[in-house]
Amino acid sequence: MTEQKLGKWEAIILIVAIVINHIILGLPRSIVAEHASASILNVIYISAIVIILIFLICKLLESFPGLNIIDIAEFLGGKVLKIGISILFLLYIIFITGILLRSFSEGLKLIFFPRTSLPIIMILFLIAIVIMNKLNIVSIARANLFFTILVSVSIIFIFIGNWKDLTFQKIFPILGNGAYTTFFSGLSDLFAFGGIACIYLLPPYLKNQRDFKKVAYTSVGLSAFFLLISVATLLFIFPPTIIEQQIFPIYLASRFIDFSRFFQRLDALFLLIWLLSIICYLAIVLYFSTSIFKRVTNLKYSKWISTLFALFIFGTALIPKNMQEISFLENTVYRYIILILVFALSFIILILANIKYLRSQKMKGIVLIILVAILFSFAFTSSHRIQSIDDLTYIVALGIDVGDTERLKVTFQFTKPSAASGEGSSNESSSIIMDTIEAPSIDAALNLINTYSSKEINLSHCKLIIFSEKIAMSGIKEEIFSLANKVQIRPDTNILITTSSARDYIASVKPTLENLITKFYATFPNSSEYTGYIVDANLGQFMNKITSLASQPVALLRQCNF
Repeated sequence: MTEQKLGKWEAIILIVAIVINHIILGLPRSIVAEHASASILNVIYISAIVIILIFLICKLLESFPGLNIIDIAEFLGGKVLKIGISILFLLYIIFITGILLRSFSEGLKLIFFPRTSLPIIMILFLIAIVIMNKLNIVSIARANLFFTILVSVSIIFIFIGNWKDLTFQKIFPILGNGAYTTFFSGLSDLFAFGGIACIYLLPPYLKNQRDFKKVAYTSVGLSAFFLLISVATLLFIFPPTIIEQQIFPIYLASRFIDFSRFFQRLDALFLLIWLLSIICYLAIVLYFSTSIFKRVTNLKYSKWISTLFALFIFGTALIPKNMQEISFLENTVYRYIILILVFALSFIILILANIKYLRSQKMKGIVLIILVAILFSFAFTSSHRIQSIDDLTYIVALGIDVGDTERLKVTFQFTKPSAASGEGSSNESSSIIMDTIEAPSIDAALNLINTYSSKEINLSHCKLIIFSEKIAMSGIKEEIFSLANKVQIRPDTNILITTSSARDYIASVKPTLENLITKFYATFPNSSEYTGYIVDANLGQFMNKITSLASQPVALLRQCNF
């Protein structure tokens, strides 16, 4: 049975899917962290260079219609060169896929599955892509078409959803750290388009070889567009120092989407879409790796090939010891492997082959993805330890003062789960607990209180964050960033500054019109919409404005007058 061929848009999506999933996995992070205000200019610059390279590649491949880089290597140097290039491409695919699998799995574990073993998360991914590898390339491409469209929409939606908080003045100075860094050192950022490596392997799979140019140009153009949007979003919202510390900076940006309080907390939906898209991406690269192996060894399809490469990818993913090593591999080894193999070595082979030549003269994949999503849902549910509400203690308010011996004095106001849920309102006062800890940071305070608390501290119900005027005057940027990076805390959590200590303010809160203090904290921010007496200042807005060059963060200043 002859293998099905790809249409023009199916081929385009295969290339775009690879680049766009790298965007999800943190590709813009390194660009913004390195070039700061010159990030957008750098993306435009490297995109122009890649288009020039694509023009040259298309010209060189015209001499070998229907042949990929491995066939051309065989034409140039026989089986020895063919095997050598194949091994290099296989090592490239296994290494890159392994590192990116590890990076995404680390992010999932940190955000949603802190109790799930990291190898289990990666194994589930590999099971999914091995299953998808049973499909033909057309089915994989159609599955990618569906999810790549959703990912594209999510990236655009993140940009539009944060429009009111974007600080466009951050493009200045335009040259950032200087022309040398932007244009010369910035050449290494060509690795952002490492996905075009698949262009070298694409010709045998095309229905019409005349579509190759359109596929190449369109895929690079769309990839450049989404990379530009992603980089601009991160640059206009966050300072480069914050972006550099994030595993998924684009995910952090998604948490701040707010359309008049109607569209909020879309990050979970986006993450699900991205997860399925990552599976499709991994299926592409696994398909190409098994295809290269079969092409070199002349083996017929067998079930063990995809499983074997999945094990290789899994082993590679386990090599880094921590996120620091992952970041190092992504920013150094990954970058230069792409530059050497994709752009340098492959291009040289094409040139030499042309010199020698002149001298001589459909929807099945989507259904499967849905089944894989169900698999993931059940698997994560079973591997995640089910927590009873009795095992949790909810923080409803957080107070931050200047410490006596440490930098901070952090006050936690807890409520028993029964009070938070509205039960036992007659004895609500007895359910409120306060505790104060001195620590060098908020994270350290949380770690300390968890060491002796009988229940796990949970921040998902935190309604109000109070800073004392004294610590606010000394600068609270570090604390704001620390809180904003915590997944449990909602970006719309209200910010308040008190003239007294934050602890005294929390202790003085005695609502008269509400039986439950949690309900009082929940309705407290909304009064700005009706009275105008209370400034609407939440965590997300405060963080965006604290990094803005055009505006200043504003919060309500109150005394202990309850």
